[in-house]
Amino acid sequence: MVGRTATSRPIVRLDLTLPQATRPQAR
Repeated sequence: MVGRTATSRPIVRLDLTLPQATRPQAR
């Protein structure tokens, strides 16, 4: 279960960082 939580955390961070870095003009 630890592996699943550790993988879920980085995925959420990448999802939030991807849209922000990919759409810097939207901000």
